[in-house]
This record gives sequence, structure tokens and C-alpha cells, in this order.
Amino acid sequence: MRRLALLLILLAVPAVAQSDAAVSAELEALAEADQADRRALSASDLDWPAVAAGDSVRQVRVEELAGRLRLRTGADHYHAALVLQHRGRPYDYYRAYLWSRKAVEEHGHEPARWLVPRAYDRWQQSIGRPQVYGTQRIGTSEGDPDGAHGHGEETMVWSLGNADLDAVTDEERARWGVRPAAATLAFIDCLNETGDHEACAREAEGDDG
Repeated sequence: MRRLALLLILLAVPAVAQSDAAVSAELEALAEADQADRRALSASDLDWPAVAAGDSVRQVRVEELAGRLRLRTGADHYHAALVLQHRGRPYDYYRAYLWSRKAVEEHGHEPARWLVPRAYDRWQQSIGRPQVYGTQRIGTSEGDPDGAHGHGEETMVWSLGNADLDAVTDEERARWGVRPAAATLAFIDCLNETGDHEACAREAEGDDG
């Protein structure tokens, strides 16, 4: 009887592992679809309603998997965070911050490092507090005093909006791969002067030394 029980346990292990692997593969696919929808941001015919519809389906599925405690690996937490941070709600930004940070600090999943400060800044902005890492630029069109997160650099006036860059040190920024505060401010100035995102980004990276 004991041997039979042991055999059943051993036979079940590959099934459990396969199930976890399938969940991880699904989360990776959801994150890839999320990013693929956004690679066409420069296209004038981008179908934002279609993107939003895809986001909704992906976010519901991530919620289901998270609710069933199926986030096991660092990659799982990162992929789930990547999907939820596009939902636009404070709680989802907060979870994206926690999950991406957990992916890095508890699982050593380095690809998640870039998302930690960005999810944090978005969470702070969403609850009316200043961003502190300086990762979120806000583009305001002429005649649109409320501003918006835009993508046409050459036609927007850019700022950091409500920001407190003294709240964290440049050492803390470097820990998460963020430019020093001075370089971020210089990047914004350059963007407003030239509208050339790539050139301004290269110049700002050069300022990092």
C-alpha cells in the first residue's frame, strides 16, 4: 500500500510540473500579446478600441490565475504585472509594483527590474501623489490644459507633471535602472526643444556617464 501511494505521488509530480509550466507559458503569451499591441504606437491607424478590448480579456485572465495562486515564478509575477499595469486603476498599479519587485528581489528575475519604478510612479500618480523616480512624462497638446500620456513627441509639450524628484536618491534610481534626476530633466528639456525622442534619449544616457 505504501509503495502504491508513493508511486501515485511520483506519477503526479510531472503532471503538477506540467500544469505550472502551462500556466507560465500562458502568462508569457498574455504579456507578449500586451506588448505586441503597443509596438504599433507610431502607426496612425492604431485601433485603440481593439487594444482596449484585448487588454480587458488579458487582464481578466491574469486576475483568474492570480486568484487561484498560480503565480509561482519570477517570470509569472513579471508577466502578470506587465498586463495589469495597463488597466489604469490604482490597485492594479500597486499590484504591478509589488509583483515586479517580488520578481526581482525574491526570484532574481532581472527582466522585471525596469517595471518596478514605473509601476510605482504610475501608482503614485493614480492616487494624486507625486511620482518620485521621474519615469512618467506627460504630454500636453495645445488647448488641452489637462494633459495626457501622448506619443507624438514632435507635437506635444512635455513635463513630469506632479513630481518630487528629491524623494529618492540617484543611487536608488540607479538600482532600478532609472536615469539620475538631472538627466531626466535634461531629457524633458531636449524633447520640448527638438521633439526627437531617440536623440534626446541618447543624450540623456550620455549624461549618466
